[in-house]
Amino acid sequence: DNKTNLLCLDECLDLSRCIILGAKKPINAKYMYVVSNVICPLLKCKNINKQYNLKETLFKFMEYDKSILNEIIKFILKSWPIRYPDRTIVYLDIFENIFNKNLFSLDERLLDSVFKKISCCLSDLNFLIADRSIVFFKNNNFITCLYKYNLQFKFIRKLINNLESHRS
Repeated sequence: DNKTNLLCLDECLDLSRCIILGAKKPINAKYMYVVSNVICPLLKCKNINKQYNLKETLFKFMEYDKSILNEIIKFILKSWPIRYPDRTIVYLDIFENIFNKNLFSLDERLLDSVFKKISCCLSDLNFLIADRSIVFFKNNNFITCLYKYNLQFKFIRKLINNLESHRS
């Protein structure tokens, strides 16, 4: 109901204030609900500036508590855009930030789904998405995860296929 959602949003704003001020506050079920059902769906907005601001807020949440990370990753994987390259690039930015800050504490199944999405982006017909996904190969934490889960050859094949067959 709307009253509960507003109360949850109020608590989430309180959590945001605590994160900005550097105070520690435990993440409870209400916060998780707001993050997964109120904040994450806002990633679908078409305004790039709002997406950027929201992405920065999510980065702060993920650094604050890694349990939020799993909810955000699940939402991104569930709502992966098919026809919206701008949103795909925002999602890739979120993944890149997660690897840059070495925040991954996911189970193998979820991590495998993340690798599959990035792998699909390597061979995307949209040049911006394909080009953006190559950036992951510059990230040491990404490369370490590839080797840890023995996925390096799969990604190298995708990269070679992309370089040989991509129209751009």
